[in-house]
Amino acid sequence: MFFHATWCTICKAQRPAVESLTKDDALKSVKFGQVNTDDLKDITSKYNVPGQPVIIIYKDGKEEKRYFGSGNSQESLTTVLKGLL
Repeated sequence: MFFHATWCTICKAQRPAVESLTKDDALKSVKFGQVNTDDLKDITSKYNVPGQPVIIIYKDGKEEKRYFGSGNSQESLTTVLKGLL
């Protein structure tokens, strides 16, 4: 789950790595989603997201990994996701 805001420059920098994951055939079974923190404050609060960008990776409904800020490469995110499959 990618928590972001449209005005956030750090979110914009992180977006290409996140979006590239959705095109990886090895991750076909992974469900991806995004939450605009300005528009969906109730969801942002429910998942304890204090700012943006935040990437939360779940497996079987349980949070496995949480990333804050930018600089999370497609490769590192792919490695974590593949390890959870």
